[in-house]
Amino acid sequence: MLQSCGYPAFTHKSPREPLVRTAVREPVDPDEHVIRYERTSHYFYVLADGNAVNFLHGASVGAFIYLVQGEIIAATARLTSVGHEAGMHELDPADRSRIAATWLSYFDGTS
Repeated sequence: MLQSCGYPAFTHKSPREPLVRTAVREPVDPDEHVIRYERTSHYFYVLADGNAVNFLHGASVGAFIYLVQGEIIAATARLTSVGHEAGMHELDPADRSRIAATWLSYFDGTS
């Protein structure tokens, strides 16, 4: 799940204007790899530069991490493209099924 801290705080004027250039980047705890991005009094946190935090110290998960990353990308796209109230939001089962089917098709050769 991703938490929305408000809408549309991180809408960009131009797709060529990356968030890191338009928001304040503040290390919260460099030892714990936590970065806070803030703009117009809205903020979110990024852990481990957006990578899997449970593999921060070099463990390997293999291709399964793409399932997690696929859901993160889909959830982020949904949060930034559809109006919603602040709070906790979750992808619906149909989106998760599409992500899983895509992964299986690519890595397992099934559909």
